[in-house]
Amino acid sequence: SVIVAFDLDAESTAEVQYGAGTGDLDQSVPAPTAAVHHEIELVGLDAGTAYGYGVFVEGEELTEDLSFSTAPVTGGNFTFLLYGDTRSGHDEHEDVVGVMSDDDALFLVHTGDLVASGDQADQWDTFFSIEQPLLQRMAMYPVVGNHDEEGGEAQLFEGAFALPGGKLYYSFDVANAHFVMLDQHVNAVLACVVDELLVDSCLDEDQVAWLEADLTEASANPDIDLIFVVAHSGPYSSKDGRAGSMH
Repeated sequence: SVIVAFDLDAESTAEVQYGAGTGDLDQSVPAPTAAVHHEIELVGLDAGTAYGYGVFVEGEELTEDLSFSTAPVTGGNFTFLLYGDTRSGHDEHEDVVGVMSDDDALFLVHTGDLVASGDQADQWDTFFSIEQPLLQRMAMYPVVGNHDEEGGEAQLFEGAFALPGGKLYYSFDVANAHFVMLDQHVNAVLACVVDELLVDSCLDEDQVAWLEADLTEASANPDIDLIFVVAHSGPYSSKDGRAGSMH
């Protein structure tokens, strides 16, 4: 399955039409109600398959020649792109997206700090405008960075993405790989300071319990050969003064 998420200028009805390969868009899923923000899920898709799709609003197609590919079955090969800290330097951000758009990757992993100030809607508009060539054909799995939240909340971040389970920490499988996405800044113990290292927060008890259970389950799954853990501030860095801690 995939979720096609998009925002409109005004509350409207919408639907996503799609079809396998380069043929007709012969299937359709309507949004349940009129809205500005839509998340339309397409289910029952074949694995390892390319699909064409289009977004229709009030019967009019707003897009053309869009496509995505589904994940391969267990054991199949795939490529993903990983990057982060797109919060400043918009020209450089556009350059990176331009190069990444030429890659035939399946999905994106963003390591956080998508924007400079997570409570500023215009900055999210800029982010998605730059990211459009990637996001119209690849799913993005982001983790929340310190710049994406404000006062312990990340409402615009959460509203922008259809996160698995509706939480800022989550996991997902692609073929034989398991991805764990951590939240170090909202579901965290802010008073947890480890010496003078970069990371000034620790995962809260609920997230730790979830993480331990998730890793145990993934480790016991015979179909999983690889486990990736993604966090905004990693435990190691090649830059002086940037070492973190996962205490």
